[in-house]
Amino acid sequence: VAAIVVPSRETAQVALELFHTVSSAFGLTVNFTKTKFLICGTVAEKDHAPIIIAGEKVEHVSSFVYLGCTMAPDSRVGAEIDRRVASASRAFGALRCVFSNRHLSLRTKNMLYTACVLSVLLYGAECWPVLRRDEVQIDRFHHQCLRSILGVSRWDQEIHHKCHNQLGPPQAVG
Repeated sequence: VAAIVVPSRETAQVALELFHTVSSAFGLTVNFTKTKFLICGTVAEKDHAPIIIAGEKVEHVSSFVYLGCTMAPDSRVGAEIDRRVASASRAFGALRCVFSNRHLSLRTKNMLYTACVLSVLLYGAECWPVLRRDEVQIDRFHHQCLRSILGVSRWDQEIHHKCHNQLGPPQAVG
């Protein structure tokens, strides 16, 4: 797996030809039918045309997964976050019987959640340029999981907030 970052389609053509030449010199074969290119920034219609290297087409794509992260031309991470939430949801679903087990402590469930679900959700997040809507999506999923682990339904939570808003914070008794 390799990524070649270039500013234009023409530069990509030259870089891929050079990559092919150097690879061939070392006895390596590049499978250009599996190779894709993505142009970041403003893209003209002519930039969508495939590049031909050694008689094989190199297809233009609008996004692709590289080292586990979705790469997009606008540097937004919305698609990556969608993918991460879906993966974390599958991990949570696989452990649902563990999280609903009343014989396990909350500490144990929290450790499992952190190790097996949050790690999947937040993989690569340290380099995401996160927008407010992305943060809301991540928080929504996280709180949904926590409510499920605690056995608190969304309805129970809404009643708690209504009571809190109407009566004020709970007072200590005694």
